[in-house]
Amino acid sequence: MGNFFTFIGVWAFIFYVNWQMALAVSLTFPFMFIIYRVFRGRIHTAFRAARRSQSDMSNQMQNTLTQIELIKSYASENLEEERFEENSNRNKRDLIQATHNMAIFSPLVDLVNYIGTAIILTLGAYFVIHDQLTVGQLVAYLSYVSLLQNPIRSLTSLLNQLQESLVSYGRIMDINQVKSLIVEDKGAINFPKISRGINLENVSFAYEKEETIHDITFSIPFGKTTALVGRSGSGKTTITKLIDRLYDLDNGSIKFDGLDIKKIKLRSLRENIAIVSQDTYIVDGTIKDNIIYGKQGASEEDIWRVAEMADIADFIHQQTKGMNTLVGERGVKLSGGQKQRISIARALLKDAPIVILDEATASLDNESEKNIQHALKALMKNRSSLVIAHRLSTIYNADQIIVMSQGRIVERGKHEQLLKQNGSYARLYNAQFK
Repeated sequence: MGNFFTFIGVWAFIFYVNWQMALAVSLTFPFMFIIYRVFRGRIHTAFRAARRSQSDMSNQMQNTLTQIELIKSYASENLEEERFEENSNRNKRDLIQATHNMAIFSPLVDLVNYIGTAIILTLGAYFVIHDQLTVGQLVAYLSYVSLLQNPIRSLTSLLNQLQESLVSYGRIMDINQVKSLIVEDKGAINFPKISRGINLENVSFAYEKEETIHDITFSIPFGKTTALVGRSGSGKTTITKLIDRLYDLDNGSIKFDGLDIKKIKLRSLRENIAIVSQDTYIVDGTIKDNIIYGKQGASEEDIWRVAEMADIADFIHQQTKGMNTLVGERGVKLSGGQKQRISIARALLKDAPIVILDEATASLDNESEKNIQHALKALMKNRSSLVIAHRLSTIYNADQIIVMSQGRIVERGKHEQLLKQNGSYARLYNAQFK
């Protein structure tokens, strides 16, 4: 603001002293505006490209560090180096382009200022020769013009910084303007106390215009275990995401004791669902941080109780720092089985009325799986339980088994009934055990 008032004040004063020379130097201002208009877009575009390439380079570096074992196993170090070098060179080119535009912009503005000074000297010499201005007055006038041009130089530097900042601001605004696809109804209420179970009625869902669930109807009774089986890609995991409302239905409804899922508060819904997924999610922190993730403030007694039930307590006791052992980013310091056990312990501690086990024992060997079966039975007791399994041995005793194929239900019943039908379930069973 100080520069702005200085510019206005000096400009008005030089007009008062000699309006002809003031008008002449003012004729250079439109040229500065044109230069700014030309280079504003160039500088902005160049910095935007530089930010994008810098983001790609950072992502490449993160992926390389988190997948270091895969890279070493396949001897892909050279490939990753080439990818990083490509991203790095692109970022370097973008930064050079942005700097190049800035380097041209500032000198051009200075050139226009020098032309303005030259005009003042030429006109001033004319006025001095014709005794309309003294040499001292001309020198003073040049000093005033210099004061007029200093704010312009400061503004030029500020505009360069502004374009760089606008790129960062634009990326932030792009993120802020992303709207959630899952919107909570204004009149949504808390999750009801479950006594009957979950009903899926004529449920259909398309992912990126490709329908993955076709007119599915079935119930998950309270206190019972429902199993979903089928080949990979048949839509089993998609159903669990629909129940947790990570996706919204295209058609049909999901109801909890008769209450439509869209009429339930999202937070309340998810607080009442415990999920153990085949993709085990581990946060960067301690073992304790991961177990209590779904139930902050849990007592030490409860934490150790669920650790025992999930068959992870012995491993924790073997660690020097026990529960405070750091697991690393994405649990890199843990084996697949240890991550799975921690995930099961987390679900046990949450103690939710709805339990979803999506290949919960996929990373465990047969002995470990047997050791925690009692924990899983305890987890599913007096709850609405949905189990997805490729190991059919884990769902023999399910109250109902639903067989899916290409997003549709093709069979349903109990284990023995489905074997007698000699259909899809029987073929899956025979492929595993015969």
